[in-house]
Order: sequence, then C-alpha cells, then structure tokens
Amino acid sequence: MPRSGSTLIFNALRLLLRADPDCDLQSGWVRSARSLPRADCYLIKTHGMNVIDAWRASNIVYSYRDPRVALVSLCRKFGAEPSIDHIRGWMRDFEFAEQRSDILVRYETMRDDLPATVERLAGLLDVNTDLDKIIDELIGTRGTSNAIDSVTLLHGGHKSGTQDHEWRTVLPAELNAQLADEFGPWLERHGYALQ
Repeated sequence: MPRSGSTLIFNALRLLLRADPDCDLQSGWVRSARSLPRADCYLIKTHGMNVIDAWRASNIVYSYRDPRVALVSLCRKFGAEPSIDHIRGWMRDFEFAEQRSDILVRYETMRDDLPATVERLAGLLDVNTDLDKIIDELIGTRGTSNAIDSVTLLHGGHKSGTQDHEWRTVLPAELNAQLADEFGPWLERHGYALQ
C-alpha cells in the first residue's frame, strides 16, 4: 500500500540481502526492473499486486496502514484529491496480498517496534547478520534531494509526517462516512477506529 512504510521495508530487505555474501543483488522500483543488470537475486518495490508478479516472486512482503491515513499522506505529498477510489484499489491489493504474501507488515507495528519487524524480515530471508547495524543504517537513511535516490528510492520530503488521527479533520466528513460504511469491517478487523 502506498504511504505505508514500504520504502523503509524495501531498504530493510535491501540491507539484509546485501549482508549475505552469497546474494548477488540488484534492486529497484518496479518501473526500472527491466533495466536492472542481471543478478541471482532481485528486490523489486511495487505498490500494486498482481498474479504475474506473485508467480515470479520467491517472497512477497506487503505493508499496510489505516487507508484513511495513507490517503491523507498521499494527498499531502503528491497533491492528490481525496477519493474513495484510491482506497478501493488499495483494498483490492490488500485482499490479494493477504492471500499471497509471506509477511504482512502493519505500518503502526513497524513504526512502534522496528527491531521486531527487521527480525521478522531477516527470518523470512534466513539472513544471519547484526540486526542492530541494519536498524542503525535504516534510521540514518534519509532522502536529501527532490530526485529519487536509485539505491534507497528515497527523496527529499519522502516522509509526510502524517499523524494517525489526521484523517478525521483533513478528509471531508462525507468521505469519512462513506469509508466507514464501505470499509468498516476491514477497519475494525485490523484495529482501526471507525470514528
């Protein structure tokens, strides 16, 4: 899901794989995947889920958060108009990911306990390395320019600083009511308040 810490997860996976001396790694955004040099291992970041990618992937890690908060972050970062259509697409992707992902990462859990998330990812990859070193490097990774860094996929202002409660006041009340009506069971099942 966009705006759910997926770039942080991408970088955690990249650093873990890079720590394995037997891993010949190439990594990048899905749009540049075809231009990556040949390698034994590819790490590809994407926000969309589809059957072809799932068949080709050895492992799938999917991150998500309260979609209303993700929408606020998307609008803030990219100037998008708030629309239920964004969330409908994300929910279709989530449903697909829930069936096919090796690990689902809840943004709030990762934010509150990054070491446990990195440990889960290392377990998935069966990588034995100094996780504290990986975590320190992750915490120090920041985008510094408007251009997207080809290694970390970060850029200046990557983090929008969106707070968990902001959807209540930033999104239109009518949209919030529509989201609660359409996605209420999903929100409650994943620990997100309806109001």
